[in-house]
Order: sequence, then C-alpha cells, then structure tokens
Amino acid sequence: MDISKIGASTACLADYSLEEACKTIASMGFQTVELLAYAGGRHSIGALAGFWFAQLTDAEKEHLRDTVKPFQHIAAHAPFVHVPLITYNDEIQRVAVKQVKDTIDATAYLRGSMTVIHTNPKPSFAMSEYWDEMVDVCRALGDYAAERNVLVGVETGFPPGVEDYVALINSIDHQAVGAAIDVGHVRDSVPAGLRNSTTGVQEFNDNLMEIISALGNRVIHFHLHDVAANNWRDHRTMGTGIIDFGRLFSYLLASGYNQLMTLELEEQNREEALLQSRKYIENIIAWSESPNNV
Repeated sequence: MDISKIGASTACLADYSLEEACKTIASMGFQTVELLAYAGGRHSIGALAGFWFAQLTDAEKEHLRDTVKPFQHIAAHAPFVHVPLITYNDEIQRVAVKQVKDTIDATAYLRGSMTVIHTNPKPSFAMSEYWDEMVDVCRALGDYAAERNVLVGVETGFPPGVEDYVALINSIDHQAVGAAIDVGHVRDSVPAGLRNSTTGVQEFNDNLMEIISALGNRVIHFHLHDVAANNWRDHRTMGTGIIDFGRLFSYLLASGYNQLMTLELEEQNREEALLQSRKYIENIIAWSESPNNV
C-alpha cells in the first residue's frame, strides 16, 4: 500500500484558514490532502475552510494551486448540504449539478484526481421512482469528469442499505465513477435498535466488508475515521471506536487496493487526533503485513 496516498481532509482542522490547514497537514508529513470545494461549512468543532471555485479570480485560483503544491495527491469534496442532485425542483437540480461540475473543474485545475460527491434522495418519493434519474445524473457527471481526467466517488450514506448502495454503483457502471467509502457512514445500514450492542457492532463491520468486497475495483476512495462505541458518533480518532480496522486493512492489502484514503476527523484536539490516527494506520498496516496475519 502506497503510504503517500493516505492523507487528511482540511475538515480535520476546524477554525484554520485553508492555507493554514494545508501547511499544517503538509508539515505533518501527509502527501495527500482533501479540500472542501464549498465555503461556509461548519461542524461541531468550528468553521471549515473551503472555497467556491467558480467565484475565485484567476489570481486566487493560482494562489490556491500554489497552496497545494507540497502534496503529491489532491482530492476535492463537492458541496452536499442543500445541494440535492436528485429533486423534483429542476432549477435547484441544475444549480446542484453545476456546483459538482465546478468541483470537478477545481480538481482538474489543481492537478488532482478525485472528486467526492453525495447523492441526495428526492423527498416524498420511493427510491424506485427516481432510481433511473439518480443513475443518469451520476453517469453525466462521470462523462464530465472523464473529459478532465478526474474520478468521481459517490460517498456511502445514501442509499443507506448495503444492497442498494452496491446496486447504485454497479448500475452507474462508468469508468470515471466509483464508490467513496466513508467507513463511518456505514452505520446507517444498521437498524437503530441494534446500535450499542455486540450484534450491531458485528453487523456494522460485516456490512462494511460486504460493500467493499462486493464492489471490488469500483472502490476508488476512502474516508477514514472511527465510530464511538457509546453513541455511534462518527469522525472519531482512529482506534478509539468500534471499527475493525485490522480486518479492513488486511483485506485491502490482500486485494491490492492502492487508491486515495483521507482522514476525516471532528475532534477538539485537531492536530493530535490527526497524528494519532496516522500512527494507528501505520501500525495497522504493519500488523496486517506481518507473516502471522497475511
């Protein structure tokens, strides 16, 4: 596994400017960064640094490219809050699709390789009623990305069920579109009544592995973090929760996975959590590669 492809999202460093976040991530030795291609976002720790690519001047775009020069690999996360790719409101959908295309343009401009998107459900409709539309929108984004030598990763979360999510990625069936596995989002595939139980934890980890094994080389990106045992809150420091990373990395190493993986944390001890999580990954990889575990 290429360690240079394990990086960090700037979302890990709430209340940092985008330039500060990139400099900090680079100073920690990460060679991959994931940027937020939207501005004004927040999570529980604070404000998230990002940008609207289409609103930047040429000089600002060049400065952004200079900011990410220290990294070998670059990914961008498209906006997803109030950005419904699948909606009966055609005008809103056009804006949503444009913002994802803007993110793909940003990825290409920055010489990156990956744009992460979320599909969003059409309100008040059964999934079967907009399935074809969801597939068509993702294929169209794939066409746009392929022309720019960018991949599009559809992030886990919706559809929440294992079979439906796998079916969506397989139905899209596009060389530039694959699965972006946010490991914590797999919690949505476990019934609420099973959470905080041994059975629920087992189902969570089984579902995670089922998605990855079922999709094979359609898996093209990972968001890494842990899920707390007491409340199933995600974006925790790796090695502190319920995810069986030994099982995950043993499989990935055996299958030859060599695409990008970015840490996505929401911890008060921002830099410490990043360093602790990276060390945990390094230890897990070393353990998985040892003769007794291969």
